[in-house]
Amino acid sequence: SVDIENTHASSTIVYVKIYDHKSPTYGTTDPDIMFTVAAVTRQVWTIAQGVSMSNGGSLMTSKADGPDATAAPDEEVNVSFVMT
Repeated sequence: SVDIENTHASSTIVYVKIYDHKSPTYGTTDPDIMFTVAAVTRQVWTIAQGVSMSNGGSLMTSKADGPDATAAPDEEVNVSFVMT
C-alpha cells in the first residue's frame, strides 16, 4: 500500500510520481505510477496485485501535474510504503 499525507493546513494539491528506475531524470522521465492527493488530505491506496520495481524505485513529489513538472510542494508531504 501507499500512504500519502498532505495534511499541512496550507498545503495544496500534490502529485506523487513513482519511477521503476534508480535514478530517473525528473522532468524528463515519465513516471510509472502517479498519485494525486488533494490539499489537507491523507490518502491510502492498496494495490492488490502489487507493483514490480525491477529496475530500482524512485519517487518525487510535485505541485504540478505531468511528467515535466518538477516544482516541489510548498509544504512537507509524507509518503510511506508497505512492501513485501
